[in-house]
Amino acid sequence: MEKSIRDFKESFDGALKEKKARDELNDAVKKLKEERALLIATFDSKKKELNDFTLQMKKFSTYEVLKKKLNALEYKLHFEGENPAREKEISKSMSEIEEKIKEIMPEKSVVNIEELRNELKNLNSKIKAISRELEGKAGESEKHHKKMIELYNKSDEFRKKISESASKVQTTKRVEKPHENKEKKPKINVELKRKAEGLLEEFKKGKKLSFEELQLIQEAAST
Repeated sequence: MEKSIRDFKESFDGALKEKKARDELNDAVKKLKEERALLIATFDSKKKELNDFTLQMKKFSTYEVLKKKLNALEYKLHFEGENPAREKEISKSMSEIEEKIKEIMPEKSVVNIEELRNELKNLNSKIKAISRELEGKAGESEKHHKKMIELYNKSDEFRKKISESASKVQTTKRVEKPHENKEKKPKINVELKRKAEGLLEEFKKGKKLSFEELQLIQEAAST
């Protein structure tokens, strides 16, 4: 039983160590996910800003064309305005162009397009780096988790062996005949023996016991 107790303690403590390492990695993964989410949100916002700016530039090109047309019509109106019919025709065309200009009037912008593209590039690099780090830590966490399960299973096997050994000794003592036990072993304190029996029952139910408590169970079973 002594070896089983040592093996149980070793496997159980090992499982706790693996659990701690796994939980620390999971916390790191959680923080990295939160950091990545913020970067992705910033990237999406900057991307929208770039797209809006690109659309605005397209509108600006149309705006420039219309302004040129309007200027040309104003020039014609200046020289051909004496003809009422021609003046009316030119004025109508100018009104139509002015309405179009109002619809696509570009907003003033202080966006530096190269600077914006560089920001997006840097954000994308950071997101990729965090994703790689996430993948690595998640993989390490999974390894620790598997090892933890393996060690917990081993500790359960040793727990079962210890419980069976202690129960077997108790059963054997109950059926021993007086003359078969003439050489009496040193008696263990009755109170301690009761405590050991209580600890054994708790141990069978899965309660974690200290090494000293397991040794008490062993001593009680061997006396």
